[in-house]
Amino acid sequence: MFISYDIGVILWLPAILQKNHLAIVGTIWSLMSLIATIMIGVVIFKEKLSIHGWLGVILALAATIILTNE
Repeated sequence: MFISYDIGVILWLPAILQKNHLAIVGTIWSLMSLIATIMIGVVIFKEKLSIHGWLGVILALAATIILTNE
């Protein structure tokens, strides 16, 4: 798990340096972490996402789309 986190950070830094938009890259990073955590919960632990959970995912995705459109 720590190895995948380290790889993610290594891939994250060039994106910041290239785009120079920390807010956008940080939001995308948070959304990817959220989706990965949800997938682990649903697939491995057989959890179900509530309506509030789905609403949060949709709003996070909307925020990412709004931030990336310049």
